[in-house]
Amino acid sequence: MRNLNARAWMRSGSILLGLVTVITLSACQSTQERERLARQNDSQTCIEFGTTPGSIEFAECMLKQQDRRDNAALKAAEMQRAMSETTRNNTETVRRLGCEREAEKERKRGEKPRDCR
Repeated sequence: MRNLNARAWMRSGSILLGLVTVITLSACQSTQERERLARQNDSQTCIEFGTTPGSIEFAECMLKQQDRRDNAALKAAEMQRAMSETTRNNTETVRRLGCEREAEKERKRGEKPRDCR
């Protein structure tokens, strides 16, 4: 019975390791490859909008697609920064509340309370 459980754990561990490897390798797509795919997607979008490759309208459409992607990246970066700041603030609040709780206990025991600044 124990041997069966150990094999099941090893099998599930191997599957998990395989999934982590696949995800990690897929994240290693080169910058040039991502840019090439983005241009290809932009080109397809502009063609679907009815513009002809090589025309002024096509070039303008491609620039708009690039602007859209750049704005999305900036928005994502700003959201990440805001989330990081919120996490930092929440961590500090939790630390301070814990410190103040301990300081109150020290006061009740007649001890000098800690400084929670």
